[in-house]
Amino acid sequence: MLVLAGPIGFDNNIVPGLGYAPAENFYEPVPAEEYAVNLLVNPCRGRAYDCCQDVFGTPAYANANRSRVVGTMSALGLVDGNGITMPVSQSRLQDQFVHFDASCSEVVAAGGASELRGATAIKKSYNGFGEDVYTQCIGHNLAMDLKLETPACWDHNTTVNATLPCTTVHDDQFPSCLAVAYFSSAYIVQCGGGYREDNHCGTFVELHEAQTASGRGSGQGRICDERCNAAVLSQVRLEGGFANGYRTATLPLTVMGNATQVICEGNYELWWVQRTLWGFVTQLKKNFTAVAPPCDFDSTYDRQKIFSSAALPQFEESTRFVPGH
Repeated sequence: MLVLAGPIGFDNNIVPGLGYAPAENFYEPVPAEEYAVNLLVNPCRGRAYDCCQDVFGTPAYANANRSRVVGTMSALGLVDGNGITMPVSQSRLQDQFVHFDASCSEVVAAGGASELRGATAIKKSYNGFGEDVYTQCIGHNLAMDLKLETPACWDHNTTVNATLPCTTVHDDQFPSCLAVAYFSSAYIVQCGGGYREDNHCGTFVELHEAQTASGRGSGQGRICDERCNAAVLSQVRLEGGFANGYRTATLPLTVMGNATQVICEGNYELWWVQRTLWGFVTQLKKNFTAVAPPCDFDSTYDRQKIFSSAALPQFEESTRFVPGH
């Protein structure tokens, strides 16, 4: 029998009598071809917890604001998940709200004169509900709200707060976790028989710290090399079958199952991994940013740690590394 020595980390649940591949076969990058896989982070932010269950949709990302461009009401430049420019008409984002604003001069439509530059600047006001509203002049007496109203089942990959709970599609709530929507146009493999609960067989979404050479967060920062990037911080096993649109799973944000530590602010990756007995195949890597909580500081090595112990999970279920079926 081949003995596993690969980067499973803290959960080496070797099943007696079953063979495993050598460690050098692990994490072979094989992107999906002739079919699609995708992941959305925090997809139902501000909406019902099951808004992304069996729902289709193509995410888009704003990479430019063109609200001062002559002759256009399309304020956004959009790209898809691969960074390819896409027409605004193909996006599920709603149009930004345009309203009357007497302080917007007619010269704004022509680019704005230098002495009237203040009329074209971004303005801050309030909506009466304690929220800030930012607008920008786009023409004579016309201003456009800069806030993007996103639809249900959308990618919110810069909004992760590891101190917050998440809710499963069955309305069960767990502390310090993240809802992740997943989609595959091909069959999602889930192992059966003696391999059903095997940690080395099936389809998983894994949490990894992003590789960096310049540190993370503030202060001295933290450098994450290739070995650090390969370490699994958390994981969730995906249910097998064909997906009729996106499905939603919940990923613990506790570090390696330790209920006293959650991931802290910084850059991370979600890996879509097909695990087999001969090795692990990485089909997709998805970047996201955690905005809270602040990282603990390691005074011995004068750098930030990868976790925070300031806000601890409230109950033990959040530490289950491999969810039940």
